[in-house]
Amino acid sequence: MFLRILHFTLILLVLATSAKAQTKQASQKNLELYVLMGQSNMAGRGELEDTPEPIHPRVQMLTFENQWEPAIEPLHNDNPHLAGAGLGASFAKEMAEAKPMATIGIVPCAVGGTPLSRWQKGGELYERTLKRIQAAMPAGKLKGIVWHQGETDALDPDLASSYGERLSTMIEDLRTDLSMPKLPFVAGQVGDFAPDMRKGKTNHWKMVNRQIADLPQRNTSVAVVESVGLSDQGDSVHFDTPSLRTFGKRYAAAMIDLQAKAGSVAPYSSFLPLTTNSVAQVNRAKTAGLLDIAPVNLPQQDNSDCNHFGWPIATTVGDTIVVMHRRIPGHNRKGAGAPDDTMSYGIVLRSEDGGQTWSSPYDLRDCMSPENRTRGGLVPLSHRAKFDPKNMSPEGYKIHLHSIGTTRDGAIVAINNHGVFRSEDAGRTWKHFPKALREDTFPHEMVNLGPRIIDHPQRGLLAFGNWFGEVNTAHTLQNSLVILSSQDGGETWTTDDRPAGFPQYEPAALLFNDEVLFVTRDQTKVRSHKQMAWNKEGNPIVIDTNLKNPRYVDTVDFSFNPVTKRFEIVRSERYHMELWLWSIDPKDWETGQWTRECRLLGCEGKFYQTADGFHPAGAVIDEKKGVQHIFIYSGHPNGPAGIFRITRTLDTRRLTTVISQGQETVSNNH
Repeated sequence: MFLRILHFTLILLVLATSAKAQTKQASQKNLELYVLMGQSNMAGRGELEDTPEPIHPRVQMLTFENQWEPAIEPLHNDNPHLAGAGLGASFAKEMAEAKPMATIGIVPCAVGGTPLSRWQKGGELYERTLKRIQAAMPAGKLKGIVWHQGETDALDPDLASSYGERLSTMIEDLRTDLSMPKLPFVAGQVGDFAPDMRKGKTNHWKMVNRQIADLPQRNTSVAVVESVGLSDQGDSVHFDTPSLRTFGKRYAAAMIDLQAKAGSVAPYSSFLPLTTNSVAQVNRAKTAGLLDIAPVNLPQQDNSDCNHFGWPIATTVGDTIVVMHRRIPGHNRKGAGAPDDTMSYGIVLRSEDGGQTWSSPYDLRDCMSPENRTRGGLVPLSHRAKFDPKNMSPEGYKIHLHSIGTTRDGAIVAINNHGVFRSEDAGRTWKHFPKALREDTFPHEMVNLGPRIIDHPQRGLLAFGNWFGEVNTAHTLQNSLVILSSQDGGETWTTDDRPAGFPQYEPAALLFNDEVLFVTRDQTKVRSHKQMAWNKEGNPIVIDTNLKNPRYVDTVDFSFNPVTKRFEIVRSERYHMELWLWSIDPKDWETGQWTRECRLLGCEGKFYQTADGFHPAGAVIDEKKGVQHIFIYSGHPNGPAGIFRITRTLDTRRLTTVISQGQETVSNNH
């Protein structure tokens, strides 16, 4: 006993030191919360390893002082003399590994030697658990409860015979008090190694286990975990440590299955009306921790017709994501409202927590001088033909669409219809370069830009596009690759024009082995994408591909996946309102033959008639977290549309396996 007390004391010292050094308070409000309830096997009585270590980098625990700390066993303090390994640790670790985009927050509440009556509504442990849950909720969302109890009640025939009914009532009481009628609840059976007699009394453990097994017949969203094949530590009551580890994994598998059946994808707004089949696929991937979809910026109810938010692109600085998008009356001018002073081509938002929360939108025009903000008119130069056709003023910034990128010194440079902007503090504040690409300093046609700015070590900032005509001839493309370059951080730009041999449009650029590679739209019939490769010494090398659509080709995101070591594109198939992931091995680049991996989502409606989206051109990769953040827009073509984030694992093979279950097999040459 002395050695166990000494061991526990040493653990507390290590825990305190580790927590002080490593604690990261869960202030970002994005934890997946799970509550541990029950008696000693949940509280933990297994033998601990000699040196306690954090369970997992993405598992936090709520201490009994209501502080978030890295989870280290023992998780409970109900009996310092006996506290040890429990099933909660392997449960939490398994949940974290199954959900690579989630951080797990566990809320320990178990107390050894307690009967069910103390956990029922009105009992002190029920009330204490509710308070613990309420203390945890500001840090995230409650995703489930895990329960192991019954050994005490098994010693009383009346308690054993009524166990199922009483536990069922407790489950529903908790759900009612938490306003979560479908909250997943996983219960485990007591050990089947239990003797028929214990403490001089008949042990009705088999009766308790039968009633636990029947719980799914009494309650919805409940799963039961069997204890078959597990071993005790010699006292016929408590599981040994290896069995507790196995038991926790069984709990995690049951919880994940429950969440999948319940459908853990939150209802999407009317802006993103997923098809029934797509909802099922997204649910599977989300439950497995491989995919997440959430709004970034949606139009509010106001009097402005400029409620069509679209064409998002993004970049990162450290852990900060910066997204830029348009706010205009509509994509399809017919039926859209009128421009007003809220119309902007440079709405910026920031996130410092992986896209879970976003700053208030900032309009880049607010850092412009009044005369440049409306230079030539309220509508920028390239869109006057669409939204202000009577205005033939040649004044304005000679840019259509937009580009964004992060410089090697950590600044952000953005180009849009209002000119060139730069931020030195991760998008908090911005500076406008008033003369850059303005009609009086840029004696060229307008340039239609692709989404990405590259900071090349020798060539400086590079943005890529094609000629776009003048104010009265907009959308007149050449067979060119136009390169804009800046050696002074974006204040001044020079041009280079290289023959491409076809009217390419919005080239998605990637710097790879000192060569710039592109996947770009072929606007000949707006039905395919081509590849290009370019370096400063020559003209772009064009490669035909199998990336063909019947119609309505959209701009892609083009990246190198550091996990799969493959090139990947996120590509709209607007003719049936779907978004797909494709890949190719770099060594096969010259073949132009891409593999169609999986459909990320599909929406209801017909493009440009009743539906609009997606322009996934500005995705960013977080290699540290193993995810890619894809930004799209979705809504009505001549009405409201919103910006959404799709976060997906970089383990493309696993994502494809999970999300493609039940998906129709489609040829790569669709």
